[in-house]
Amino acid sequence: MCMSLAAQVISAALDRESKQQPDLPQSNGSEDPMHVVYIDTEGSFMPQRFREVLATKFPTQFSMQNTQNQGLDRLIVHKLGDFDELMGCLKSIDEECAEKNVGLLIIDSIALPIRQQFHQKSQLPERATMLAHVSALLKSLSKLFQIPIVVTNQVTTV
Repeated sequence: MCMSLAAQVISAALDRESKQQPDLPQSNGSEDPMHVVYIDTEGSFMPQRFREVLATKFPTQFSMQNTQNQGLDRLIVHKLGDFDELMGCLKSIDEECAEKNVGLLIIDSIALPIRQQFHQKSQLPERATMLAHVSALLKSLSKLFQIPIVVTNQVTTV
């Protein structure tokens, strides 16, 4: 789902940019091409799989390896291992959003790093507090840069 959404945003951006005059700024006022930030907390993002998604969903636009690479170049992937890395990334991502003309931010998935950090039942209130903190941070990023943010949550049983 997340890769398909990223591919759709990148495809639409490339299509829109190809129809504009090269010396005109993009729709958000930036002259830089639009990018998608993909935060992978579970180690499941694979560049080859993203190329396949591009080629399958948008065959006329991404049928060749070089066009797939152009699509992949628009994707900024952060592979994070734990909650501290997630928080560090989110706190510093505003610079990247401004510099790279980010049009979508995806977190796939929010649950793992928080569950690892706060894994005991006695830490459930802390977990809820951290989720609220992350949500507030994401909301402010969305408002500041006027971008959608998609967050997935992998549900598990205890």
